[in-house]
Amino acid sequence: MIKFLFRNSLQDINWKHHPKLRKYYVHKLIKNNNWLGKSRYEIESFFGADESGKLLACRWSYYIETRQKMKYYLVFDFREDQVIRVRYKFKKIL
Repeated sequence: MIKFLFRNSLQDINWKHHPKLRKYYVHKLIKNNNWLGKSRYEIESFFGADESGKLLACRWSYYIETRQKMKYYLVFDFREDQVIRVRYKFKKIL
């Protein structure tokens, strides 16, 4: 587990199988401009299916963590099947 946590390459992240470790990579993923222009298929093959449950074609989100009455997500915005923005979003838990 320690080896997994400290690898340098984003390709080594197993996003789908280690959701508790996502918080350690989210900022690195957002800064990595290589996601821009990727298709939904490419995003799904790396991150898995959209976890929002909303079935939106323009936005997919992936749960990161819950902390201090806030839920945090990694969000991909799409236009014409291509990523145009990657961001970190939070939502207050009521």
